[in-house]
Amino acid sequence: MHHPSRSRVAFATLVLAVLAPLAQGESSHSPSNPATGFVPNAHLARSASADLSSVVALRQHGNGNGGTDYGYHNVGVIFGAKVYSGTYAVAIELYFYVPSQPDYLYREGDFRGSTGRIGNPTGADGGEYYCPEGFAAVGMQGSSGLAIDRVGLLCGKIGDFSKLVSMPLFGGNGGGPFTDNCASVQSSGLMTGVRVRSSSWMDSIQALCQAGSQISFAAPDSTPPPMPAPLAAPAPKAAAKLADERASVIAVGTSRSEVLEKLGEPFSKISGDSERFTYQLESGATLRLVIEDGRVTQIQKGRH
Repeated sequence: MHHPSRSRVAFATLVLAVLAPLAQGESSHSPSNPATGFVPNAHLARSASADLSSVVALRQHGNGNGGTDYGYHNVGVIFGAKVYSGTYAVAIELYFYVPSQPDYLYREGDFRGSTGRIGNPTGADGGEYYCPEGFAAVGMQGSSGLAIDRVGLLCGKIGDFSKLVSMPLFGGNGGGPFTDNCASVQSSGLMTGVRVRSSSWMDSIQALCQAGSQISFAAPDSTPPPMPAPLAAPAPKAAAKLADERASVIAVGTSRSEVLEKLGEPFSKISGDSERFTYQLESGATLRLVIEDGRVTQIQKGRH
């Protein structure tokens, strides 16, 4: 039987010793799940600049004129989110990574970060939700009226955006449903940012996609970006009590402007899919009006 010489065995051992680390290094750069070992808020995104020339904005939902304007664009490949909510959605936080390879998949060592909370500082923490491995955000789903009632991410498989997975929705039960997908516009197909207008709740939200077929991201910045402070909910102003006979002039079908002209500003006002005005009457009763599409649709009168 032929036996290899000691020199050949030594040479083979040397070759294996050299190739083993290389093989390990090769495997460490294979795609992996960005959610594994991710610590939310470990890093923050670079704040959005005023230049949105490389962004394709999807439809804006909610009240586009309300609240303070917040947002980030082209932060990276978004792979998860957290929604803060109550009766409405009040804020959203996005989790992203900056891919090191042109296939947009995450590899161990790629920068991962969080935008931090975008919107109002109140609301219940819905927890972190991540797209499945190999998927990334391609848009959003939810419901809206005069505010964002609920919202969540829509994830698509990287390389085949026809395969979609919906993330959980958080918020209230009102509003009309919407689904936005970057594949519906001339873009890379991936959602790479968001624009939010927010005051006491999330007034509006808009998914941002990067224009063009190739994604390029700004260098990640771990410094917390300066963001405008959310508007504090205004303290209700004390309103004079109305004479009961004044309240009787309002009927179903009365316009919103006529209500304000005849009764003045309400003691309290809630905006959502509809508006709810509450007036205090001299008799100690309350008058509650529901206003939809600019006209009174319900009138309720009762004691405190």
